[in-house]
Parts: sequence; C-alpha cells; structure tokens
Amino acid sequence: SITILIILFLFFILLTNYSNIVGKNWIIHQDERGDYFIAHNLYTTGRLWSNYSFSFLENSTLLLPQGITYYNGRIVPVKMIGLSVLLSPFFIFGESYLFYILPLFSLGLFIILFILIKKYFGLIISLLFLSLFTFSTPFVYWSNMLFSNIPGLFFFLFGAYYLS
Repeated sequence: SITILIILFLFFILLTNYSNIVGKNWIIHQDERGDYFIAHNLYTTGRLWSNYSFSFLENSTLLLPQGITYYNGRIVPVKMIGLSVLLSPFFIFGESYLFYILPLFSLGLFIILFILIKKYFGLIISLLFLSLFTFSTPFVYWSNMLFSNIPGLFFFLFGAYYLS
C-alpha cells in the first residue's frame, strides 16, 4: 500500500505541475491576471491599489483584467484579496516561482485528504478516493491556475483536521 501511495503521490506531482513544467503555463485566464497584478503590486509597493494615471480608463473596463477596476484614479481589486495576499511573499523567489505555489497547496490538500479519509474510512477507501480525486478534471485544472479554490479548500480541511 505504501508503494501505491508513493506512485500515486509522484504521479500527482507531475499532473498538477504539468502545464508549469512542459508549457510554461504562466497566465491563461483573465482572473489570473488581476490576481497576479494585485499580488505583484502588493509585493513591490506594499499597497493593494496602484496609482496609475490612465485617464482613458475612467469609463472603460475593457482594458483591465477581471478582478480589478479603475476607481478614483487608482486600480483597485474588486474581489476577495486572500489569494493576492497569500501569493505576494513568493515573488521574493522570482515571478515564475509564483505558479509553483498552488501545486504545493494541492499537494498539501492531497496529504490532508489522505490522512482524514484514512482516519475515518480506512486505507483502501482513502487510496481509492485519492486515485479518483487526483484524476478529476476540476482538481487538475485548478491546480495549474491562479485560483483560490485549492488554497481555500486546503486551509478549510487543515482546520477540520486540526479540530478533529
């Protein structure tokens, strides 16, 4: 069973980092651009807003990524800032390393799920669940994107594990 878990674990690492390793994923979705912009601005200036003076953006949202808007002379976030705050310290390693952080949260989620399911349902059920969960399309997709779903679920289950 340990051999199966190790093989599943290694395959999981490859699967959740596939677009980062092979294709240099970086930014694909428009929500990611807004999160990346706010996180980078928070790292460089220490502020969640940016003081760009784009007068042509006054009444237009076509040029800004989703998740940020131009308000009162500043570019500000319009959605939850948790992911931007979580990711901003990792710019210390460089701009491309930011995209390896969410697969690490996926890995942590994988481990926490294994521990929780093994605790309540046994080893066989936990291995079966993780093999199905690892290949699920939403999990692989969100592990390769700058979305807050994976870190949110990780922190929720980590808290549930801590309280159990």
